[in-house]
Amino acid sequence: MLNIDEIKKPSKGQKLINKIRESDLIKMKSMVREGEAIPIDRNKS
Repeated sequence: MLNIDEIKKPSKGQKLINKIRESDLIKMKSMVREGEAIPIDRNKS
């Protein structure tokens, strides 16, 4: 059986994905600020 504490904690992979998403959002925001990119609605997907 799985340990409940293990389930609650995000895996290393998930943390990495969150970091990548965060940096992507920061990049997108700075691009939008410079008028180079159209903001993407990530909530749709």
